Amino acid sequence: MSTPTRDVAKLTRDLIDEQWGEGDTDPRKPDYIELVTEDEQGNARKRVRRTNEYIHVAEEQERGNEYTDFQRNTRNLTGYCYVEFSTNESRSRREEMYDELDRIAVAHRKRPDTPGGWDDLKFSAKIVDDENFGWWVGELNFEYTKRKDLID
Repeated sequence: MSTPTRDVAKLTRDLIDEQWGEGDTDPRKPDYIELVTEDEQGNARKRVRRTNEYIHVAEEQERGNEYTDFQRNTRNLTGYCYVEFSTNESRSRREEMYDELDRIAVAHRKRPDTPGGWDDLKFSAKIVDDENFGWWVGELNFEYTKRKDLID
């Protein structure tokens, strides 16, 4: 078994960008679907550009590498990615964006559809109801897992 792609932030950003609107509903694509750490040209970004509507993807520091059997011939690999999306349009637009991100994650949850050579994709969300400032935000976690046999 091969080692999966470890840059899960870029993997997730590309997945969202490429698969947006491939379902039955075809919602409007946000203007910005970007990595927090770099701009469109791949240059390091000092701060996050806040626009009217965006999806930002950032890799979390935690990566898992757990040995799972008695002889240590198998290990479980994990990679985590954080996604923030926001709109100032409306609460219903935020829900539309959430539904599309949920659809993308569910469609690529299990092998062989999980991108980057991972076996599974777990998805969780926290919806922040921030109507006081006119922004509607969602925070998502993508967790990729793979079981890797060290002796093939």
